[in-house]
Amino acid sequence: MMLLGPTLQYLFDHHYINSRFTRDPELRLWLFVILFNTTLATMAMVSGFFFNVLAPYGGTQSTQPSHIPTWMWGPKINSKLGWYIMELPALFAAVGTVVYFDVEDYLHSPTHCQFAVGLYSVHYFNRGVLFPSKRGNVTSLESSATFVLGAFFNAGNAYAIVRYLTHFGLGTSLATAASAPTPLEQATPFRIIGATVVFFIGAGINMISDELLLRFSHEKRLEPDPTVQQAMVPGGFFIFEYVTAGNYFGELMEWLGFFWLTYPSPASACFLYMTFCNLAPRAWSRHQRYKREIKGYTELNRCAIIPFVL
Repeated sequence: MMLLGPTLQYLFDHHYINSRFTRDPELRLWLFVILFNTTLATMAMVSGFFFNVLAPYGGTQSTQPSHIPTWMWGPKINSKLGWYIMELPALFAAVGTVVYFDVEDYLHSPTHCQFAVGLYSVHYFNRGVLFPSKRGNVTSLESSATFVLGAFFNAGNAYAIVRYLTHFGLGTSLATAASAPTPLEQATPFRIIGATVVFFIGAGINMISDELLLRFSHEKRLEPDPTVQQAMVPGGFFIFEYVTAGNYFGELMEWLGFFWLTYPSPASACFLYMTFCNLAPRAWSRHQRYKREIKGYTELNRCAIIPFVL
């Protein structure tokens, strides 16, 4: 949450909250979406880390015992269909925000803001279209409530991030008509290039790890020897030498680069925090299960999600 300090201070300094909040209904909506989703993510992190309650989707976590009654998660649907339902709304909301409010806002925003909107959209095109298509014919069933809640969560984040980059973070949207550039508009070439490099390294780690994990799951299902199957662990890529959840580490790195690119966006800062809240407990759960069930896994000295830290 330390990332939020400069961004929230900026909002107060420029009277976003002091003078505009009471007379700008969209600003109230924007802040509500950020605070609501951040609260949900915090609750998910606390329940995952301290009570081992995780949303029932993804691998063994879709079948693990939960303190929440099964019926509360709704009827089960095909997991591949559910993935489309959960991820595509972020892409639709990002594009829809630009089109619905004012394309001119987008066209007149700084180039690096337009670029950031593009990066965000490409990420969710990969997550919502390309990634599930690689899973082939999927017959597994998972709880529908998880996907529906995820859809609303992702769409809200997309709106908050894009609207800041094309409206709220720019000088034209300040309470006064001041022409002084905002911190968002003052991005240096070094920051833009550095942030982009971090983003793409994270995206590469995420995508390669996902591909290897899909292959690993397939090979593990085909392994005829139960003893060998039990001992199989993900590998084949350098990040798995350091963490159990290499794909999650890559995604965190992506959004760290994205926040650096869009600094001081409170929406991007909160989204980075929310990503950690969602992924870290799941990575920790998987890491602890491997340590319990796979002989010798502890000796590999891997962390759960962040090398040498967690």
